[in-house]
Amino acid sequence: MFRKIVSHLPFSPSLVSELGFYAKRLKKEEATRRIGLILTALALVVQSFAVFSPPESANAANSGDLVYGGITTKKQLLAAWDNNTQGYRELLQHAGLTRANVDAMKDSEIHSRTKGKDAGWLTWNRTSRGGAKYNETTMTVGKQTIYVRSLAAFDVNNTTGNGSYYPAFVGKNSKGEAVAIMKGCANITMKKRPKTDKDIEVCDITSRKVITIRESQFNSSKHSKKVADCKEKPIEVCNLTTKKTITIDERDFNASKHSKNLEDCKEKPVMIEVCDLVSQKMISIDQKTFDAKKHSKNPDDCKPKPTPTAVCSSLTAKKITRTKTTLTASASTANGATIKSYTYVIKDGAGKEVLRKTVNTPSATSSVDYTTEQEGTYSASVTVATSLGDKTAEACNDTFTIEPPERCAINPDLPANSPDCQPCPGNPELWVKDEECSAKVIRNKKATNLVAGADATTVVAKANDRIEYVLTARNDGSAPAEFDFEDDLSDILEYSTLSDRGGGELDEQTKVISWKGVHLEPGESQSRTYVIQLAGQISAMSRGTSDPSSYDCQLLNTFGDTIEIAVDCPAPKVIEQVVPELPKTGPTENMIFAGVLVSIVTFLYLRTRQLDKEVRLVRREVTAGTI
Repeated sequence: MFRKIVSHLPFSPSLVSELGFYAKRLKKEEATRRIGLILTALALVVQSFAVFSPPESANAANSGDLVYGGITTKKQLLAAWDNNTQGYRELLQHAGLTRANVDAMKDSEIHSRTKGKDAGWLTWNRTSRGGAKYNETTMTVGKQTIYVRSLAAFDVNNTTGNGSYYPAFVGKNSKGEAVAIMKGCANITMKKRPKTDKDIEVCDITSRKVITIRESQFNSSKHSKKVADCKEKPIEVCNLTTKKTITIDERDFNASKHSKNLEDCKEKPVMIEVCDLVSQKMISIDQKTFDAKKHSKNPDDCKPKPTPTAVCSSLTAKKITRTKTTLTASASTANGATIKSYTYVIKDGAGKEVLRKTVNTPSATSSVDYTTEQEGTYSASVTVATSLGDKTAEACNDTFTIEPPERCAINPDLPANSPDCQPCPGNPELWVKDEECSAKVIRNKKATNLVAGADATTVVAKANDRIEYVLTARNDGSAPAEFDFEDDLSDILEYSTLSDRGGGELDEQTKVISWKGVHLEPGESQSRTYVIQLAGQISAMSRGTSDPSSYDCQLLNTFGDTIEIAVDCPAPKVIEQVVPELPKTGPTENMIFAGVLVSIVTFLYLRTRQLDKEVRLVRREVTAGTI
């Protein structure tokens, strides 16, 4: 229109009025497009908020998360390692990860299925969901109980379709195995099902102390599973400083301070030649034993007298207890001979001297006690020191045997008097600490819809329905069991409240109901009951991001048996199940679309302003008479 008016204006000046009318139209159009541009700019600002600050699910965290609320950044992941949040570092280490492995992980995603089949990813969780239905197993890491099940179990409706993508940090552990850490829940995901890593008591060979380590940390060169190896082994030595015989632990032996030769603690006598006034013979005696009434340093005092005699008569070994033996020796003298002392020597079966003891007495009899735990046959001999010299004889030798202690009938490795020598309560033929003497608790569960009067799994639960759960534990093992009834109600309480606890205690944070300290004898079974009541109005809460099984129109929990109860959800939830998610549009697509729209609106506004300016210029020229 503008071009037509301008081209005909020189030939028809009357068209100036039409040009004025067109100018007014352009003014109105400019105002309209200005408002459109402003509204489009405001819409772009609102869109930017949605792109850069997306809404989060109101149900983003779950009790099954390894780190409650999950992790979104590498910084948060490394912080969970450094702080060992909820024992998370122990779990990562059990997966074969080091801090360097974690730091090297890439921000990516994993897929639960390939061509409709389970991709093989196994995810770790703190709570049980689905049990055997989802190939779930249990493992222990230190004091933490972890449930391992297929990642495909998280898929919406648990279908066998194309599966789902899950944002994750993906990398490899120190063994080169693929490991993924899911962002929404911090759950560890691997292709391999790990083993339980329990605590065990071992003897540290170096320090000889009993310590507790993880089973995976056992090193036969450093540890021994026989705790008895840490017991002290006493030995008798000579203290070279004090010249006294002492008993020390074998590991405390120091060759510079001690000697295993007990003779080193005996003073060496200074022998002198004297005349024995009784025997009238020259003899050698210890200078310390010189007695002027018995001896003379003058050899001339030894004149012929009746020949004195001295003999060792006998040695008898008498068992007092299994470990204690009394050696009794006798000797006789005549014609002035005297007895000075008795020296006892005991040797083990290998001929090693284990005791040498001198009893100084002039008596015709003497005795000494010997105690040892070492089994075997021992030989004993005695030498009698007399005024006529040392005397011994064949009769002054004897033997005795230290019998092994009586052994435990059900465990020969233990002595009969050991406090651990006890039979298994459920099987007297087994030792109490035998691997087979253990409790084996079997869990069972059933649910009844009290309103419908039927098995709760066969009917749809409606608003205000009351459902009774019965938990049963039976000990099929050979030993008593100290058992805690525990049932996770986190999924059940999404749609209901606990109306009758049945004497149990409910943890308001974890949503676990428990009956503590239940004692189960072998073959005994006990049951616990609680009742829940569905809400008067079933919640339309959407599924959670970290656990799509939450608010899924089902009451699901596991106590040995997995109980699934369908819930009569409102219409929005039915739509959610049919259309689980909206088409995915990322920030890039949204910003491109908004940019194109703003460009078009800006172009139209500027074009209108240009035409308005050109009309004003034409009217000015017409008024000036140049056209």
